[in-house]
Amino acid sequence: MSAQIELLTECDVPEGARAWIETAMKEAAERLGAFSCTVLLTTEDEIQRLNREFRGIDQVTDVLSFPSRDADGPPEPDGFAGDIAVCVTRAAEQAEALAQPLEQELAFLCVHGALHLNGWDHEQETEAEEMYAMQREIMRDVLARFGDGT
Repeated sequence: MSAQIELLTECDVPEGARAWIETAMKEAAERLGAFSCTVLLTTEDEIQRLNREFRGIDQVTDVLSFPSRDADGPPEPDGFAGDIAVCVTRAAEQAEALAQPLEQELAFLCVHGALHLNGWDHEQETEAEEMYAMQREIMRDVLARFGDGT
């Protein structure tokens, strides 16, 4: 299975970020099935604007997902799952707090977004447990490819 991604950047990101994100999305596709999506690595101002415009929440967040289908609807015929926006500044803060590379946190957030695009959610406790377990499983395989990143 594969994930086709279009990676757009509106701010500076580490040179290795693309490889981490592509690997993470490929690992996600191994479990979720093939899909494609757009990933936007963006600023605090832009993620806040997107959050305000599409969710009615006027604050910065780390990742937003915009599925191309309704939660119960069928996948798009061309495999396009939707768009993901990641705030690089917020990712950098979280990476520093966790003492891990920014590339790893960006990949983690992209996996979180990919799960949402593919119908996973964390609104209910049981859903959250399943989603976070899948996210950890995917990232374990990504880390096996890159080492612990330190």
